[in-house]
Amino acid sequence: ISGVIDFCHDHLLRVAPPAARRVIDIVADGRNNDGRPVQAARDAAVAAGITINGLPVLENDPLLDDYFEREVVGGPACFVLAVRDTATLMDAIRRKLLAEIA
Repeated sequence: ISGVIDFCHDHLLRVAPPAARRVIDIVADGRNNDGRPVQAARDAAVAAGITINGLPVLENDPLLDDYFEREVVGGPACFVLAVRDTATLMDAIRRKLLAEIA
């Protein structure tokens, strides 16, 4: 997860002209398991003005949404939208997009 945040952080800062709003949406079914600590990546991205949202898939880890709340998401208006399983993922993404558009 930290690698994804770092990758997106780097690319979002290179966009020209700069975007008015910078957001990383992370969908995952597990915890950070490689790279630097996820909190360090999150904090660097948030300090650069990037919001990180999370869509944890709870199928293998029913407490993953708590982990995302504590360790992954950050920035203005960030949120966690827990997804029960991969079968309901597309519906959750649709709800997320509709909420953001509204």
